[in-house]
Amino acid sequence: MAVLNNFPLPLGDPIGKPKRTELFGPRDRDPQEGRLSDSWVDALTQNQKVVEAATVRIFSVTAIDQGAPIAAVDMTDGSLTTGLYEVKYYLAVSAAAGVGTQLDVTFDWQDRGVARTFTSAKLDPTVLTDNTSAARPIRVDAGSPVRYSTNYDGNQTYDLRAVLMEVEA
Repeated sequence: MAVLNNFPLPLGDPIGKPKRTELFGPRDRDPQEGRLSDSWVDALTQNQKVVEAATVRIFSVTAIDQGAPIAAVDMTDGSLTTGLYEVKYYLAVSAAAGVGTQLDVTFDWQDRGVARTFTSAKLDPTVLTDNTSAARPIRVDAGSPVRYSTNYDGNQTYDLRAVLMEVEA
């Protein structure tokens, strides 16, 4: 993400334009007087571009000490615009299971009317140190859900943290 101080505010310049006394007499009104000065317009315009280019968190998931699979859950409120988004996640075994063969997270969405999906690396729920994470860009159709679900067959617990970010919509 861009840093706002890359284009500093012109704090030494007046924020408002002074009266142009060479064009307007003492009793005349200058229509430009008091309007934002050019240096401030430039600085605020540049800062607005930086803000508009920043990613925006749409939704985040924090599921701690889960002991069962999570059925598909929509990460949106149905109001996404068509565009590029990013899904970031961290999945970890939080208490090792005595038995079990798999733990993973799946994300699904619509892109140009086509159902898309990706699934994380499979974890071994019997290994306490097992974890996986990734950040993945996805293109999403307007109004379509972005969902997450987990596949788990252990008998202990796991943690899932996920974030959906707007990149360009």
